Order: sequence, then C-alpha cells, then structure tokens
Amino acid sequence: MLEQTANPSPKNPPLTPKGDNMEKESKIYIAGHHGLVGSALKRKLESKGYTNLIFHTHRELDLIN
Repeated sequence: MLEQTANPSPKNPPLTPKGDNMEKESKIYIAGHHGLVGSALKRKLESKGYTNLIFHTHRELDLIN
C-alpha cells in the first residue's frame, strides 16, 4: 500500500493506494524481470490477473542503438 503525502503539490503529487484502474489486458513491459524488483513486479501483476505481460532478456533485446 502506498502512502499519501501530507502536502501534495505538482512536484510531490499524492499517490493512489490502489493501482487497479488499469485494464487487465493492457500490454505491460517489465524490464529486469529476472532481478529482485522486476520479478516481484511480475509476480504481483500475474497474481492480480494481468494477462498481457511482456518481458525479454537483455540478450533478446538490442537496446544499444
């Protein structure tokens, strides 16, 4: 659960405690899905029913250019 800021401003907007406003079929690219944060994010999204998750290894993607 995210905490909301006491004094929201344009530099420090309030956070919404729930992220369930995104379509379950939306394409979501997860960078670093083998790492600590990426793998936790992948598990969480899968457990919430998101079905169109996209993840590739560094070897599969050429992001150098």
